[in-house]
Amino acid sequence: MDMEQLDAAFAAIKKQMAEQKQRDQAELEEVKKRDMAELADKRDKMMALVEEERARLKTEWDWVSLATGKSSRSPCDEGAGETKLGIGEVVKLNVGGVRYDTTIKTLQKYGKSRFVTLFSGEHPLQRDSDDCFFLDTDGKRFAYVLNFLRRGFVSIPKGKEHLVRELLYEADFFGLEEMKVEIKKAADYLGCTQFYNLFPSESIFIPEGITFTCASGGGSSGSHWNWNSARRPSSLFSIQGNEVSINQTMRFLCFVRLPGVSSSGNNGHADIYLSGSSIAQYWRNEPSGYVNQIFFNQVVEATTGTKLSIYNNSLGDGYDHQLSSTSSLLLLPLRDTVPVLQCSSTTNSGNCWYWTQKAECEPFTVANQIITIKPQGTYLVLVRVTGSSTGGYVQLNCAGSSIAQCYMNERNSYSNSAIISEVVPVQVPNTQLTVSFNSYNPTQYGVATELSVLGPLSGDSYISFSCSAAASPNQCYKWQFRHGCSALARVESGSSVSISRAGLYLAIVRITGSCSSGNSGWAELQVNGIPYAQAFIYNPNSYWNTVHFSEVLEVQPGWTLSVCNRGLGTYNICTTEVHTLILIHM
Repeated sequence: MDMEQLDAAFAAIKKQMAEQKQRDQAELEEVKKRDMAELADKRDKMMALVEEERARLKTEWDWVSLATGKSSRSPCDEGAGETKLGIGEVVKLNVGGVRYDTTIKTLQKYGKSRFVTLFSGEHPLQRDSDDCFFLDTDGKRFAYVLNFLRRGFVSIPKGKEHLVRELLYEADFFGLEEMKVEIKKAADYLGCTQFYNLFPSESIFIPEGITFTCASGGGSSGSHWNWNSARRPSSLFSIQGNEVSINQTMRFLCFVRLPGVSSSGNNGHADIYLSGSSIAQYWRNEPSGYVNQIFFNQVVEATTGTKLSIYNNSLGDGYDHQLSSTSSLLLLPLRDTVPVLQCSSTTNSGNCWYWTQKAECEPFTVANQIITIKPQGTYLVLVRVTGSSTGGYVQLNCAGSSIAQCYMNERNSYSNSAIISEVVPVQVPNTQLTVSFNSYNPTQYGVATELSVLGPLSGDSYISFSCSAAASPNQCYKWQFRHGCSALARVESGSSVSISRAGLYLAIVRITGSCSSGNSGWAELQVNGIPYAQAFIYNPNSYWNTVHFSEVLEVQPGWTLSVCNRGLGTYNICTTEVHTLILIHM
């Protein structure tokens, strides 16, 4: 081999080596890209988990936002630990504009109070321009809270008995059960014990309520409605077809909303059956047979193993209309300690129903048409009566004044039921309640006409809104604060109620209207602008009728509730007793 051939061989080998190097580098780059993609995917998944956990943590400080005012920082934001101070360190507070100096040791004297959480370092606190920690509550009343933390007792001057109620609010807000005990001692000394009856230590409800929706094809005349599985599981109840099994002896509220009406005469009603016997009736008759709704707001006492069902008696039309949104069976257990008055009626006189209580129940008394509530407090009143009317209404009265109305009218004067579910503040001991009627002829009694009073509710557990005018079609009703705890929710833009405190709420809504254009008029309860439940009204003569919602909702701060008018006529019913939205925090 001469030199030229040798050079050519070396050149070929060099070329092959360069090409192999390029192939190796390309393969290495491909491996790197693949590995980097896998690492990026793992990183993205880890970041998603972190963000999910961050979002979960943000929902666990609802009451902190109430205590500190608006803040853009969440518990998991960078720097959230800045509120963690030494046990003996002096802390400067701005409470509703009033300045206080104290120590962490004093604030955290009681280990279960909310001050322990506030200054744990896990939650940020808003600071004012002077670097004081800001608490958004009444600054003057906080002086009593701080004095209790320093000295261990509460002193209320004579002539300021009203402070009992106000200080109980503050003690409950800051989680100071020990302060509640001292406030009650002070109330005993002042002789104004009626004030602390407003504030039972716990909700009247056991937070294990359960809601079922109706299954398709269940509920034809002469049968019981079939139910789907519950939205929220509960060990206290179980479902099989058309029966709910009660798994523990207890009292509970039974709220029902179902589409149905009878067009075959004046004989259509639904019944709540308990182990085969009717304990409650709701009558609904209208000869055209378009979709209307039936409602129950019943207190039920049941033993373990009892079966509950809803029976259809001659409600032959419209019962299968949009079942998922127009039907619900809500069972809400009550605590054993809650006083519950249950009455039925067999007669009326002087435009009022006369009541007979089923059993003696303190602190209530019944005498003919008058229900007397002895202590002050806030009570949940449930009424269901049956009659006929072409232009009348049923009215709940407290201390002689109307506080709630329900319209139920039909052109042939057939029997139809009216219900009222209302939160009633009783501000004076021995306040009297009555249920009256205007141009309404009572037709059915016994299990078709009942009244219950429950309570008192916890003082800061509810809020009530009213509406001064009906909404135009496809518009939402505009709400205004009526009474209750304004810290629970507020009105936004008139038509939406924004929740301030997370948790479970019993939402009660009463809306009056009518529709004469077939199955095209209903009220719609919305959560965050999304339809949640519907209730239909139809009457060919556009007579006024009332629909109701009773729903348990699990919500977060900032969620909104609204009620939309879907095709209902606009009428000049502008009293605050007609349209109501109530939220009871459970």
